Amino acid sequence: MTTAPDSFAARYRTALQRFVHEQRAPGEYLYLLLDPLAECAQDDPLHPARLRVALGDAALTPVPRNDVRHAPDAWPLLASLAKPGAPAMDADANVAGAPSWLIWSADRARQESAQRKRYICGWLTSTQPPQAVADALAALGQLDSATWFPVFESVRLELLASALQRGLDGHLWPVSNWLSPNSQGGFIRLKGRAQDNLPPLPAQAREVQQLVPQITELLVAWRKALQRDDLGYAPQRWQGEMPLPEQAAVLAYRQIRDGRALGLRETDDLLALALRRLLIHPDLPDHPCIAADIESAARGEATLRERFARHHGLWEWMSRQLNKRNAAWPTPSY
Repeated sequence: MTTAPDSFAARYRTALQRFVHEQRAPGEYLYLLLDPLAECAQDDPLHPARLRVALGDAALTPVPRNDVRHAPDAWPLLASLAKPGAPAMDADANVAGAPSWLIWSADRARQESAQRKRYICGWLTSTQPPQAVADALAALGQLDSATWFPVFESVRLELLASALQRGLDGHLWPVSNWLSPNSQGGFIRLKGRAQDNLPPLPAQAREVQQLVPQITELLVAWRKALQRDDLGYAPQRWQGEMPLPEQAAVLAYRQIRDGRALGLRETDDLLALALRRLLIHPDLPDHPCIAADIESAARGEATLRERFARHHGLWEWMSRQLNKRNAAWPTPSY
């Protein structure tokens, strides 16, 4: 069972307040990174127009996007919440009448954790002024000489960190700490450090980023499936405290990668197979019936959704067969 929404709200706020108190050094700025391509109502206190009124124009620094150079309104915004030596305005959330940027942003991050596009891209600390950090964030997305990705997006950042393991810290600098919402429903904290002679990013980092649209669709579909009361036979169903298991984005990537390795290309087919592997049995492609379905879908003869509709009531039977690897494969009667 997942944690109640009120508990999650308290957890998000506590995590952010601890980040501000324990990870931010006295000589560092505190930043909030926002993505204007995600929806944000004009009456939201975190809307850029309202932030400019409250904090001043100089407090918002655009982060250039190489994929939309001629559309600066689509560029992320780096909001300066505190300068070196100054406390975050509401780090303790106990000053009557004080702005509640941390509380508002923590609550917003929790509310949008299941959405495809997130407005809150995380909280960052750095000794460097806004423009230097904005330029570094723009450069972070240049994975090779010809390819740029918006890796500031939370799912992309999580996957980049996983692909690089410990090799991301030098690329993050001058960001010293980055608290980012993650795919599980909580946060990841990444640390940056100064490093000479940065190693080139591995090809896998770029390959993973290219699959993010399908990975995101799977994460959304996975969450929706787990919220259903009529899910049916689903022995592999996630039942942990958090909405999704740890490193859910990585698990979703592996599902998409495996489906593509089997010849699937259409997103609906990839999701149909991935969800059943996540809910019913991870080795479903090994069953002759499912293998035939995958081959048919890969040839474009029928969608997996259409093929799988024939198996209504047989998923438990196939799951038992997969658990008897030495048994002969009987043919079902449709």
